[in-house]
Amino acid sequence: MSHANEYLPKSELDAITRALIAGARYGVKIRLPHAFVMTFLFKRQLSAKQKLKIILKLTFEHASNLSVFAALYKVSVFYLELISIFRDCWL
Repeated sequence: MSHANEYLPKSELDAITRALIAGARYGVKIRLPHAFVMTFLFKRQLSAKQKLKIILKLTFEHASNLSVFAALYKVSVFYLELISIFRDCWL
């Protein structure tokens, strides 16, 4: 069974890991205050526990989406660079 370390250089793995963390951090930073305000403005009929649950769900969802997108972007850029290198070698 092959490992990711065999195919990806350490710097690329670091970049992908940093993208995952930065995407999650930015997702929380942006979505938490927004979800907090919107939930308290428009969900007045809910209890505090229900509001907190909605806020955390929305924040987690947004953070994980941004995290995955950032990591996929880094992986895509890496593979495009590899394709470019191989294409230049063959031409």
